[in-house]
Amino acid sequence: MDSKKYMRYGMITTMAMGAVVGWSVAMGNVVLLIAVMVAGMALLYLYKSRVTEVMEDELVYMLSEKASSMAMRVFGGDDGINWFCFSSIERKWLCCV
Repeated sequence: MDSKKYMRYGMITTMAMGAVVGWSVAMGNVVLLIAVMVAGMALLYLYKSRVTEVMEDELVYMLSEKASSMAMRVFGGDDGINWFCFSSIERKWLCCV
């Protein structure tokens, strides 16, 4: 499979997953939601494993690794600060009630 087919099949699979997940959330069916997510991820993995062309080189891999590491540092610290602020606000209001 070439990368163009991979992108097309991946887009169709993702759109179908989104439609079924939206429908299952509207119906309140959690089992269908989990099943569709697992099946969709398996299909996307299968598509990617059948690609014969080089999708990305070593430089792209290293840059994305560094970018994800930096994002985790920035947003992880931000989440910690937000958690501390919101948890202290909740405690204050719970003590006053």
